[in-house]
Amino acid sequence: MANHKSALKRIRANAAKRLRNRYQAKTTRT
Repeated sequence: MANHKSALKRIRANAAKRLRNRYQAKTTRT
């Protein structure tokens, strides 16, 4: 795991983004 703050922040942001993306991909059918 990364141990400096900016990296941790980026990891958390990426995780949140990925969760949203998966949800959108599941629900959106165009």
